[in-house]
Amino acid sequence: MSILERILHIRKHSGLSTRQFEFKIGKSNGYINQLKKRGSSPAADVISKIIESYPEYNLQWLMTGEGDMYSKNVDLSSEPAAKYQDKKSIDQIVDERIDIRIKSELENYKSTLIQLIIDELDKEIIASNKKLKKP
Repeated sequence: MSILERILHIRKHSGLSTRQFEFKIGKSNGYINQLKKRGSSPAADVISKIIESYPEYNLQWLMTGEGDMYSKNVDLSSEPAAKYQDKKSIDQIVDERIDIRIKSELENYKSTLIQLIIDELDKEIIASNKKLKKP
């Protein structure tokens, strides 16, 4: 099992989507997919963030696949996924923020568009009045 496969194992057992997991370890959407495509391994800072976020996993196991998967002296009684029960998922929060941003941008665009139409109509009215005044 490669280090990426072990990371995917942690993600799966965390109960998070790939997007949520990437967010939790401080990486952008698509990070894990890029590692898969390139056949590369994550940098040390990513490994550090994974162990910081999931202290129940053994660093040696994560890095090499050797030793116990779980760290000793860590209370495993609380499932990591339980933290997300009765709370909005990160996906829901992101989607809500995107919707808010889209609505805000649409309102700004609508206001700008209305002002442009008013300006065009003003120009047409002025041009029409000039034509009417000519003998």
